[in-house]
Amino acid sequence: MAQLNKNKNLILIIFFLSISLGLYIHFVRTPSVAPQSFNKKQTPVVKNIININRATKPELQTLNGIGAVIAERVIEYRENNGLFKNIEDIKNVKGVGPAKYNIIKSRIKVD
Repeated sequence: MAQLNKNKNLILIIFFLSISLGLYIHFVRTPSVAPQSFNKKQTPVVKNIININRATKPELQTLNGIGAVIAERVIEYRENNGLFKNIEDIKNVKGVGPAKYNIIKSRIKVD
């Protein structure tokens, strides 16, 4: 307790000395307990690799930029033309151009 009083007195002395010298001090209150977000373990988000020859509509929709309509087109393309031979073949699906392909190519595969 004595140490706490000494620290308070020292802070008051510095504060009043600073005011008399015309200095400004900005006090920042730090929490005594870390916020709860720092106490939780951060788990990385693992994004699965999607096999476009077997993926369901919901699985395809986990890919960035692939919504319900394009997911349905991928499935229709697969049913009408057979399995994709390589991942680049997905660019044959209407709505999947070079830009969208570049976004999803690291998350897709074919078997």
